[in-house]
Formats: sequence, structure tokens, C-alpha cells
Amino acid sequence: MTATVITFEQARDVALRTLGPECGLLDEHTRELAAGWYFYGQSLKFLATRDWRDLFIGLGGFVVERETGRVFQLGTAHERDEQLRWYEAGYRFRVWDLTVRAVTDRTATVQLLRRLGVTYAVTEFESGRHWRIPRPCPPELLDQLLHDLPLAFGAVPLSYEGFRAATDSTCCNIELVGVAT
Repeated sequence: MTATVITFEQARDVALRTLGPECGLLDEHTRELAAGWYFYGQSLKFLATRDWRDLFIGLGGFVVERETGRVFQLGTAHERDEQLRWYEAGYRFRVWDLTVRAVTDRTATVQLLRRLGVTYAVTEFESGRHWRIPRPCPPELLDQLLHDLPLAFGAVPLSYEGFRAATDSTCCNIELVGVAT
């Protein structure tokens, strides 16, 4: 089965729909990437006036992926070029299913998993309902769970730094699968 690849024109249409009717694209910021195109938009008023007082605050730009048309939103806390390097390095989701496949250093793996914020669910009954409450995994539980691999954790939100720590780890082999949200 072959993937449906979208054209630049189709990606541009996705970008315009993503921005909505009050915004347009700043074409001078558009950039082709290996996996798609980066687009940056701004208010139509700013596009007409180029007056900074007409800017919409908090628009970080986004990538429209060539193979799927999926939109990956960039943030505003980091420089655009830095975030695009992260994207090109594989950071294309905010939430990941994480599976520990092998461990070479159990203590370091426990520390890494704690740093990544993996959780387990506690079931509580309240108001006639069962609630699954996520709790941080204590080190003792992680150590115990690591005896039976593979060990999977679903829907782990990772920053780029967490993504790099997981993918560059020498204490264990971690498989990450992005979760579309």
C-alpha cells in the first residue's frame, strides 16, 4: 500500500484552513522540509499593514506533512529554526507510546523513566463511578516492572528534551511511537 503524497498547493490549502479566515500566510517564511512544508501565518490586518500592533500573538507556525497532510504545530517558547531541527530529527508528536525493549543499566533506566514522567493508573470509586487516576511511577515499582520486558507506557507527553533523552539512551532500548492527538 502506497501513501498518498500531497503537493505543495494542497499543503498550502491545508495551511490556510488551519489558520482560519482571519489569517493569511507570510509566504517569505514558507520553507520546504524533507517531510513537508513549514508555514507561518499572521492576521490579515498585519499582512496589509505590516504594523506590529496588528500581530496576533502566539502563532508559532506549523508543518504540513507531505505524506499525510497532518499538521504539526510549533510552539513559541523556542526559536523556529531550533524547533524545525527537532522536527527533522524525528520529534513530530507531543505524546508518545513508550516501550522499554531491553535494559543494560536498571538503575539508570529507572531514573530515566522517572525523568520522562511515566505514570501508572490507580482506580478509585467516587460518585458512583470508577476513575483511573494517573500517578507518577515510584522507583520501586519501575524496578519491579523492568523484570518483565517489554514494558509499555501509553500516552507519555514528552518535550523535545525528553524525546532526545529517550532516543539517545545508553541504559536501555526504548521504542517510541507517536500518538496523534
